[in-house]
Amino acid sequence: MVGALERSGCRIIHRPPPDRAPFVLTFETPSGERAGVVAYAFLANSEKVKNRPDDEHRFQIKYGGDLSGVHRVWQDPHGIYTTLLVGINPAEGFFVAADPVLHDPTRFSVSVEFKDEHTGEIQRRGWSAWERERRGGTANPHAKRSAKAGGDESDPLFEVLVGGRSEQFLRLIQQEQESLGETPGERHLIADQLGLGKLVPMRGALDLHAQPSAARVHALAAEFQLSEARVLDLIAERRMLKMAVRGSVAEEHLLSQLKSVAGVDVCTPPARRWRPRCRGVVQGQARVHALTEKWEFRYAASNTLDPHRHCPGKLDNNVKLDQRWSADPIFALERAAGAA
Repeated sequence: MVGALERSGCRIIHRPPPDRAPFVLTFETPSGERAGVVAYAFLANSEKVKNRPDDEHRFQIKYGGDLSGVHRVWQDPHGIYTTLLVGINPAEGFFVAADPVLHDPTRFSVSVEFKDEHTGEIQRRGWSAWERERRGGTANPHAKRSAKAGGDESDPLFEVLVGGRSEQFLRLIQQEQESLGETPGERHLIADQLGLGKLVPMRGALDLHAQPSAARVHALAAEFQLSEARVLDLIAERRMLKMAVRGSVAEEHLLSQLKSVAGVDVCTPPARRWRPRCRGVVQGQARVHALTEKWEFRYAASNTLDPHRHCPGKLDNNVKLDQRWSADPIFALERAAGAA
């Protein structure tokens, strides 16, 4: 990690001792910005394991011999240090990183696997991201973590791994800064954007620096005693604010589209008898913003979806787009009305 940052033109301020984990290091970027990293780093390799595929690589999340209990993955509440959960193959010069938030808390020893095809893509392109199915049941100690943040009652069954050659390690730090706490789909989108060399503005994004006339300043901007542009800048700059706003923005776009459907007289935010639910989506699998960067939706009546295997009255959390979903909301509304 130290060598990769130095080869990227960074100046190391604090080198972590090699016998103490997680590794804490601070450095100065080529542009003069100072940053810190808390790295849960593990050795990645492709050693053959009995009864495992021949093309498999892995790293194990494990420190020491005590494998009891669960262990918290630390995040800096002040946002100064960036947390990494990463496997490194020093012999082949690449890394593969998992989402540290999705793995908090974690058990020792959890194995994160990937394939020859993924390492080949890393070596060819220098940077890559892909989906990995996660194990459920008792192996998943963080179930229902997201409910306290107002999300679903269970964690996603897929995660997105990000890999790169050693010269892309500084880019990995930016990846984790930008995608902290995001859904797997948004994490994949951010990785793809960074693969292009920089974060790509969303198509059709607002001009955040446009100044409205004094007569049109929003009451919230007046309350904060800031310009509207600065309020939007704050949302764009602070990940948790942006995450909180994105869900409401998705609902607003959904309501706008439903109001235009022929035969719909009244459309209000989720409540009462019928509750439209707006869900994100993982790439390669319902809001499809993480795939298209547009506010597009797919619709299905909940009575046509699979029930949860263990919780009566709940839906299965492994939801994939299939023939039960349609871009036409009438498709779902007719089925919901028929079951009412």
